Amino acid sequence: PGRIEVIFELRGDHLRCTVRDNGVGREKAAQLREAKKPGHQSAALQVTRERLEALGGRYEIRDVPDGGTEVV
Repeated sequence: PGRIEVIFELRGDHLRCTVRDNGVGREKAAQLREAKKPGHQSAALQVTRERLEALGGRYEIRDVPDGGTEVV
């Protein structure tokens, strides 16, 4: 039932990676995490942002209309 899609595209001299899932979405996932571990703050997004910036990259996170998340 769960699906993760990973797409790599070469656009000129840039590599674009899209990761898409059909999960519950970021808002619901945050609620579930808070219920499990109140006050916990993940460093994963911050670390990823710093690594991409060091490489001259960037990313966007979007909610998928029918549920799930897409990161480009």
